[in-house]
Amino acid sequence: MRIAILTGSFYPNIGGMEILCEVLANEFVAAGHDVLVLTDTPSRQEDNDRFSFRVYRGQTFARRLFLFRSSDIILSFALSLRRCPEQLLSFRPIMIHHPNPITAADGSTRLLDRAKHLLSSRLVNIVPSRYMSSKIAHSIIIPNPYNHRLFEYRGQEKRREVLFVGRLAAVKGVDILLRAISLAFRSVPPFHSTFVGEGPEREKYLQLATTLGIADYVHFSGPKRGIELVDIMCRHQIMVVPSSYEEPFGIVALEGLACRCTMIVSNSGGLVDAVGPHALVFENRNFEELARCLVLALTQHSVRDQLLKGLEEHLLLHRADQIASEYIAVLRKMVASPTGSATPA
Repeated sequence: MRIAILTGSFYPNIGGMEILCEVLANEFVAAGHDVLVLTDTPSRQEDNDRFSFRVYRGQTFARRLFLFRSSDIILSFALSLRRCPEQLLSFRPIMIHHPNPITAADGSTRLLDRAKHLLSSRLVNIVPSRYMSSKIAHSIIIPNPYNHRLFEYRGQEKRREVLFVGRLAAVKGVDILLRAISLAFRSVPPFHSTFVGEGPEREKYLQLATTLGIADYVHFSGPKRGIELVDIMCRHQIMVVPSSYEEPFGIVALEGLACRCTMIVSNSGGLVDAVGPHALVFENRNFEELARCLVLALTQHSVRDQLLKGLEEHLLLHRADQIASEYIAVLRKMVASPTGSATPA
C-alpha cells in the first residue's frame, strides 16, 4: 500500500504524537509499504534526509490533494477541519488517530467540536486506550507503541534517583512532583531528581524548587532524545509520569518500563492502560499520595521485583512492529472495502 500520513506537528518537534508518527512510518516501510508524511512543521532538508520515507512540508492545497490522490489511503493524526477538504476530495479511505478527546481545554464541547464529532462518525477512528474509547464513538482501540529498537535496558547501574520526562507545563503535573519530592524528604534521605524537557513554565518550576528548599537536589536538563535519553532512563531507578489531566495514553511510560525504571503514574486517563499492572499508581494531583509512592519505591526493593513480573509480555504487546501490524490489518480492510470502512464487504 501507499500510505499518506498527515500530521500537523512532526520532527524536529518533540512530543508523543511526533514520536508516534515517526515510529509507525518506519515500521510501515519495514513491512514493505510506501509511506509519505505531510506536515506543516518546517525544517531543514538534512532533517528530511534522515528518514526512510518521504516528508513533504508546508505544501499547497493542490499539492496535498495530488499526494493524497496518489496514495491508497490516508492516516491522519488528529482530526483537522482545516485539512479535511483535500482529504475528502481525494476520495481515498481516511483513518483518524485521535491523540486527545475532541473538546475544549476545559472539557466543554464547542460548535467546532460538534462538527468534528459528526465528521468522525463517518470515518474510521483509532484511539490508544479505553479512556479515549469512551470519548470517541465507534472507535477501534490500538495502543500506542514504543520504539523497541531504541528503548532497551542494557544492564546500566541504576542510581537512587527520580526522573521526569515531558513538557514543563501545568498539565504534566511538574508542580505535583516537586511538592511530593519535598514531602518525601521528611521520610527518606534526600535524593536527586532529573527533569528532562522544556516548556513555558520552566522558570516557575525552578522558583518552586527553591521555595520548597529542594533546588540543590533538582536538575532541569532541557530536552533530550535518542540514545542520550535512553541512557538517562536506564540509569534512573524511578520514573514518574504525574500528569494532572487525563492523559490519553503516555508513550513515555512504556519507554520507562522498557528501560526498567520503577514507574509511578497518576491514575486518570489512559496511563493505567499504558503501564498495566507494572507501576505504582496515585490519585491524580494528590502529591501526598505520590510522596508515599516515592518513599515506597525508594525503600522497598521487593516492590520493584513485583512490578517487573510479566513485564516482557506487556512490552511485547506494545512493540512498534506489533502495533504497526495491527494498523496495517485495519488499513488493508479499509482499502479492500468499497466504502472505505474497517469491515470488508
